[in-house]
Amino acid sequence: MKLMINYLEKFDNVSKEDFEKYWLQCIKCFELIAEMAKTESTRTPIGESGVVNHIAKVHKGYNKACFGNEAVFKLASSTYIQILRAYANICFDNEKNRDLIFEAHAIDKIVPFLQQTDDLKLVQIACGALCNISMDNEPIQNEICVNGGVGFLRSLILLSRDSDDETYKDIAHASLRVVLNLVETECGLQNFISSGILQLMITLTKQYMYEMKNKINVSQNLQIIEIIVNILDTVVENENVQRVILEEDLLEPLLLLIEFIPDKGIFDDEEDETSFHDLKKSTCKSVISVTTNDVCMNSMLNESKQYSRFVHWMVDDLEDNSPEREEIRSTGAYCLGNLARSDESCIKLVQDYKIMEPVMDLLRSKVKLFDNGGQPSRETMKVLHALVGTLKNLCLAG
Repeated sequence: MKLMINYLEKFDNVSKEDFEKYWLQCIKCFELIAEMAKTESTRTPIGESGVVNHIAKVHKGYNKACFGNEAVFKLASSTYIQILRAYANICFDNEKNRDLIFEAHAIDKIVPFLQQTDDLKLVQIACGALCNISMDNEPIQNEICVNGGVGFLRSLILLSRDSDDETYKDIAHASLRVVLNLVETECGLQNFISSGILQLMITLTKQYMYEMKNKINVSQNLQIIEIIVNILDTVVENENVQRVILEEDLLEPLLLLIEFIPDKGIFDDEEDETSFHDLKKSTCKSVISVTTNDVCMNSMLNESKQYSRFVHWMVDDLEDNSPEREEIRSTGAYCLGNLARSDESCIKLVQDYKIMEPVMDLLRSKVKLFDNGGQPSRETMKVLHALVGTLKNLCLAG
C-alpha cells in the first residue's frame, strides 16, 4: 500500500511526456485497491493508510490533466470506473472509510458521473459507489442532495420507462438503491418529494407488473418493484408523501400491486416467490398508512369510491383462508376502519354504503373457524383484530 501511495504522490511532478505512461500505472493502482478492498479484513487498514486522500486528490486533478493530452483523455472511462470501484469497495460495510471519503471532499466529484449517460457502465458503477458510500451516513447523504444528486437519479430511473433493455433496468435499480439511502434524511426526503421521484416510481410499478405478467425480465422487474416498495415503506408515514399519493391518484397502482396474482411457475426460485409475497405485505402496510390521512377519508368516500375496493377485499372468496388472502382481507378491514374516523364518514359508510353486512359476513366466517376447538392462523387473528377496530370506529359516531 505504501508503494502505491508513493506512486500517487508523484502526480503533481510528472512531465507531460511521461504522463500517459504514469496514468496507465495509476489506473492499475486504483484497480488493485478496488480488488484488495473486496476482502473485509483489508478495508480498515486501507482506510488507515491514508490512500483515500490520495485517490481523491488525483481524481480531482485528472480533468485538468486531460486538457491538451488526448491520449490521457481517452483513458477517462477506465480511470473513473476504477476510482469508483475503489471508493465503493473501500466503503462496503465500513463506516469509518465512508467518513474518510466525505472528509476528502470526493462526493461533489462523484455525483456528476450520474449525468454521463453516454457511458452506461460508468453510470451504473457510479450508482453502486454512491449506494455503498451513502449507507447510514447523513453528512454524505446530504452532500449528494446538495450537489443535485436526486434530480440526476430521477433522470436515470426515467430511462427504464420506455425500454425493456436490461441495462436501463439495472441502472434504474441501482439509482433507486441510492434513493433508499437518501430518504433517511430530512434533506433527502424533501428532495425526493420535490423531484417527482415518488410519482415516477409508483407509476412505473404498473409497467413492471405488466412485464412480469407477460414473463418479461421477471426477476429483474421483481427486484425493482421490491426496492420501490422499500422506499415507500420508509417515507409513507410522512404526511406530505401521503398527500402527494392521494392528490395525484397514486394509490391505484399500489392497490393493483396488492391485487396482482402472477402465474404459477413464473418465478425462477422460491426466494423470488418469497420476495414477492413480502413486498405485497409491505405494500399493504403502506396503503393502510396512506388511509390514515384526512384527505384520504374525504376523497375515498366522496370521489374515488375506492372504499368499495376494500369491501371487496374483505369478502371475496371467503372459503380461501390462505395467508396471502387473509393479509389482503385484514388490509381491507384496516383501511375501512381508517375511513371511519368522523361522524360524517361513519354515517355514510353504514347508512349510504351499507358496509355492515359485508363486515358481519366476514366476522361470522372467521368466528366459525373457532368451532370444535379450531386454531385459526396468525393471519386470521389479524383479520379479526382489524374487524374489531373497524366496528369500534363505526360505533363511535354520534
